[in-house]
Amino acid sequence: MLNEDTKRAINVMNAWCEGRVIQYKTRDGEWEDYGSIDDNTIAPSWNWVEIDYRIKPEPRTFWLVEEAECWYPTKREAENFKAFCGVDYKIVKVVEVLE
Repeated sequence: MLNEDTKRAINVMNAWCEGRVIQYKTRDGEWEDYGSIDDNTIAPSWNWVEIDYRIKPEPRTFWLVEEAECWYPTKREAENFKAFCGVDYKIVKVVEVLE
């Protein structure tokens, strides 16, 4: 393994120990949940030569100011923009869907 590969493997294994969900890549290229230590899943065998693992991505959340077509990472920032513009824009919370 190269240094970067080793660091990534350590990060994934540490995440497993912290209770985060780990995924592995199937033969058809899809990511499948392995589970987490918190749900009593048996630890992976960590076959880094044949299997690719990753920490399951978390969905991103952001706030959309609809009519202005602007987005902000926090609701407060979206509200500040709305107040700055002096227009009653609609603010919508958007949560990314991961498949």
